[in-house]
Amino acid sequence: MMQELRCYYNHRQHLTEQIARYTLKIQKSLRLMNVRLDVALRDVTGKSGLTIIEAILAGKRDPYYLASIVDIRTKKSTEEIASSLQGNWRAELLFELKSCLDIYRYFNSALKECDQVIEKLLLQYTPTAVVSKEKEKLFKSYN
Repeated sequence: MMQELRCYYNHRQHLTEQIARYTLKIQKSLRLMNVRLDVALRDVTGKSGLTIIEAILAGKRDPYYLASIVDIRTKKSTEEIASSLQGNWRAELLFELKSCLDIYRYFNSALKECDQVIEKLLLQYTPTAVVSKEKEKLFKSYN
């Protein structure tokens, strides 16, 4: 079991490293187009960041439109965000951005799948009495 778990864990580490690598490549593609999404938002691959990237790839390039689709909980103003999103849209960098986003999403889905396999393995080898007692404790703490 430990060898199997170690194998899954090492694969998970690899997936996590690839996600980080492609997040940086996404940021670099944007930066080369003079789009500073990393300055406008805290997380380029968060909900708002991915929404903006998808809009850019769909052909919507107006900085004020892009700033308007950001989640309302974002701390920066629409003006600040729009000023960071005025880019020069180069076809080769848009292609690279799309490719990196596709690969980023693939590694994210592979990571979720790996996490599910690890969880199944851990549950399979966890004694049922321990699981039952933990569930019982959780149930009592909610009541």
